[in-house]
Amino acid sequence: MRPSRHLIPLLLAGALAGLSTAHADEPPRSAPLPFRFALVEGRMMVLSNDGQPDAPPPGSEVTAINGEPVPWGLSRLDQAIAPADHWPAPGGAPERWSIQWKRLGDSRLTQSDLAPAATPSPPIAAVPGVKRRQPFDTVIDLAGGVDGGDRTMAAGAARLGAALSGAWAGTLDYRDYGSDRRVILPTRLTASAGLVPVLAFTFDDGPGKTVHSRETWSLDPTTWCIAETASHCYRVMAFRAGPGPDDITLVADGAGEENGRPVSLRLVLARRGATLSFSTTSAQAGQLPLLRHAYWLTKTGPA
Repeated sequence: MRPSRHLIPLLLAGALAGLSTAHADEPPRSAPLPFRFALVEGRMMVLSNDGQPDAPPPGSEVTAINGEPVPWGLSRLDQAIAPADHWPAPGGAPERWSIQWKRLGDSRLTQSDLAPAATPSPPIAAVPGVKRRQPFDTVIDLAGGVDGGDRTMAAGAARLGAALSGAWAGTLDYRDYGSDRRVILPTRLTASAGLVPVLAFTFDDGPGKTVHSRETWSLDPTTWCIAETASHCYRVMAFRAGPGPDDITLVADGAGEENGRPVSLRLVLARRGATLSFSTTSAQAGQLPLLRHAYWLTKTGPA
């Protein structure tokens, strides 16, 4: 039995208000999922599952539940979600959970038909190596099961260009504003080094349709800017080096507009070895941040 679209906002708010104490005897306003999740970079990231063969694995992202895009429900909440394993389900748990999910960097979505949770999902510690240190989590560290390095080691401006420099290939994921559904495009990036790196993107947007985009980024000790678009300047909240010699983590906040409404924006950029991840989330006032777009790229050569 699939939840009614009109009931989801009310049920979702009620269900998530008591997630930290949710148990198998939870009232019918929510039902246990066959996995445990947390919101990271505006995405529903799986921390553990109940062992079903087709369940989304730890480090993967859930994009839809019972046919409804995840952002559709999350956009109606006004509070952060702690690690949780319950979801709205009028009348109790559905007979089956239809879960759409993807591994980071995959160019396709996977559909799993899962039974109701027979046993509670394992605790967060079941994800090897993950240490939930705040304030900034990244999907790249959650997926890799690593800590993310020394959070006190500030990075200089030249470190950004050095981390971005080279040829990269992977995917761009973005949220369709009209449907909240996920669109995934194969993507290539070539970036220069220096204090003002130039990023040249190539997107495969279907048979015979290739799209090119070029951006120039700059960074000073207090401001992150996409220099060619002055309205897209971001204030640096964290910029640190490590754990690897070319690794960085950068978090910056800005402002923008979606569908004619003002939104707050957050950019999260992280390089770990030969993998580069950067995303932008957006949030209207009083609502949770949702994924706007995200890149997951692997280094293929020098610039």
